[in-house]
Amino acid sequence: MPEIHLNDDVKAELKGLLLEVSQGSVDKAVKESEASLEAKFESKIADLKDTLMSIHRKSDQGQDEEYATFVANVVKAKGGDAKAKAALQEGTDSEGGYFVPDGFEARIIREAYQASVFAMRAQTIPMSERLIEIPKMGTAVSVVWTAEEVAATESEPTLGIVQLTAQRLDAYSQISNELLADSRVDVIDWLTKEFSEAIALELDNQCFNGTGSPCSGILTATAGYSVVMAAGETNFSAVTADDLSEMISKITTASAAGASFWLHRSVLHYLRTLKDSNNDYIWARPADSQPGTIWGYPYALSDKMVATSASAASTAFMAFGNPKNFLLGRRMGISVDISEHVYFLNFQSAFRVVSRWAPKMGLNTGFCRLVTGA
Repeated sequence: MPEIHLNDDVKAELKGLLLEVSQGSVDKAVKESEASLEAKFESKIADLKDTLMSIHRKSDQGQDEEYATFVANVVKAKGGDAKAKAALQEGTDSEGGYFVPDGFEARIIREAYQASVFAMRAQTIPMSERLIEIPKMGTAVSVVWTAEEVAATESEPTLGIVQLTAQRLDAYSQISNELLADSRVDVIDWLTKEFSEAIALELDNQCFNGTGSPCSGILTATAGYSVVMAAGETNFSAVTADDLSEMISKITTASAAGASFWLHRSVLHYLRTLKDSNNDYIWARPADSQPGTIWGYPYALSDKMVATSASAASTAFMAFGNPKNFLLGRRMGISVDISEHVYFLNFQSAFRVVSRWAPKMGLNTGFCRLVTGA
């Protein structure tokens, strides 16, 4: 086979032809038809053959043509058919995907953060010591009408004591130091919000459902009053408007001032479906789109209240009362601490939240609960 010598101009032209033939164009491959691509490819091959033929001609024209054909066939074999060649693309890492980084939004998808609905309305008592005692009224004094020259009737009030004992409410997480250094999300800020919400919801949980440690909630028998539904009415759906009215009647006028109904949103569904004797819904919202009321009193929803149950005999699931009659001693607000020393050899940091609270029902007679039948 003859030796071919290329000058710089020819080398440049040949290089361009080889690149154009072997690589093709992704955009052209997408936009042009197969027949058009085939014709263009064959045209490039012919141009390449002509270029090689004109580089260095010898007397043996057949040898040159044979060589040019050989080179063109090599190019075609190496580059592949233009219509079948795998184009560079971002969908495959090895074909260009590494050039296109994944997008990342520095936030976490989750439900909206929930605040306390009951504890935040309770009567907060600052505590300078672990334990404090607060006097409360027992029975009030009474007076009588007395006839002339008859001795007055003796009457003294009685007092009681509410004892608040602060207990610790806390938790911690272990975090690798690499995560803290490399994360696009502010991990500390995220954990602070998560634990703050958890503390708020746990305080609500104790105010509603606590069974004595650290407190008894308003759904327990510690509440001053109970309305019990008729025997056999074990489903929450059996609640009636009369039951709700009776709950209000149990509380004194003074205690009812500022009172609300407390319930789970699934229970609210049954209240909205209550109908009168004419089969009309008794639930109505004011025309000004303000929140609805139950017998003129506001209501508040909490996921920490008891949710709907198919059948739950003798179960308290609604309450009525003023949260100011519930005391929430606060010895220490929420404190956030981070230490790199606890898990030093593991290259981890400890994230800790701690607070100290003393929840306690202050005035039991300020609350009434609704209980399903036996």
